[in-house]
Amino acid sequence: MKVSFINMIANLCQKIPNCDVTAVAEGIGLDKRIGEHFLRAGAGWGGSCWLKDLNALNNFARKNGLTLPLIDATLQVNDVQPFIMVDLARQLIGKLSNHRVVVLGLAFKPGTDDMREAISIKIVNMLLNEGAEVTVYDPAAISNAKEIFRDSVNYASSAIDCICNADCALIVTEWDEFKNLKPEDFVRHMRIPAVVDGRRIFIPQAFSSKLRFAAIGLGVNEYFNPALAVNAMIVSDSEKILLVRRTIEPFNGLWSLPGGFVEYDETVEEALTREVEEETGLKIRPKQIFDVFSHPLRSPVKHVVTICYLADVLGGSLKSSNENLEARFFSANEIPSRLAFDHHEIVEKYMKLQREYWKTGQGLVYG
Repeated sequence: MKVSFINMIANLCQKIPNCDVTAVAEGIGLDKRIGEHFLRAGAGWGGSCWLKDLNALNNFARKNGLTLPLIDATLQVNDVQPFIMVDLARQLIGKLSNHRVVVLGLAFKPGTDDMREAISIKIVNMLLNEGAEVTVYDPAAISNAKEIFRDSVNYASSAIDCICNADCALIVTEWDEFKNLKPEDFVRHMRIPAVVDGRRIFIPQAFSSKLRFAAIGLGVNEYFNPALAVNAMIVSDSEKILLVRRTIEPFNGLWSLPGGFVEYDETVEEALTREVEEETGLKIRPKQIFDVFSHPLRSPVKHVVTICYLADVLGGSLKSSNENLEARFFSANEIPSRLAFDHHEIVEKYMKLQREYWKTGQGLVYG
């Protein structure tokens, strides 16, 4: 009853900006008459015991001429709770058809291979009905899963193997192997780094600043990264600009300046070096900030400031093209007609001003 209650409250919290069911549950649990136990919101409870015992209690009551509405409500909330996971996945990547969605965790709880009445079964079946390509992984329950799903899903040998080239990852069982995953693991291996935390094992601030993130009981717009979003104006000594073809929505298929978020323990120069290497495999040493650009289209919550860098010496480590990485240089007359968001304006501004300042060797801070 307490688990279904807090899951019901979690669904309400998701509708409220800046609301988190973990804080609500902590407050409720401070009342000694209630206590903190069984107030962890999630994707629902499974296993053979609880469902069997509640149904038995309901049947026994009916045979004695009574209904137990609280038992009915407990069952009803839990019956639909797993589908919240699928709804959150849709919010992150849109329609699930033809997307590769992975499920991390199949057993009804960690430490067992038991999949009797596991909520993972409902989630996987709903994903399949939505037309998703589903890959699953569990440290203990793969054998049992194969008896249930047969060849309707793909089976992975590890968590990392499971998320490779995936479009969305759903955390369904709170195994320690999953708790040890870092945001960088999802960003590095997934095609679209999007995570739905159905067991609240991740710190939302750490994940939402680096990838698409949703969680049971986490209010809309709960966390956003207040740090700068840097985009690199990387220019070769032949005055060519480095652009990267994005593979994730909403940039999919568009060329843009390489870049990403500045972490809290980094300088902007360190962040640019890291982000460019992570995106393209190229090592650069930014020397000057060329431009500071802010545009509300980058985010409805805030104007994400785009920092454009000018690298004056690239040390020969940057080649004129690299087709395998989908990152290459364009001269002024080759720049693609479609760029991500406001990057066209940045590039045009640079092409207009760079000849005046590039040759002089003077540092320019503009905007």
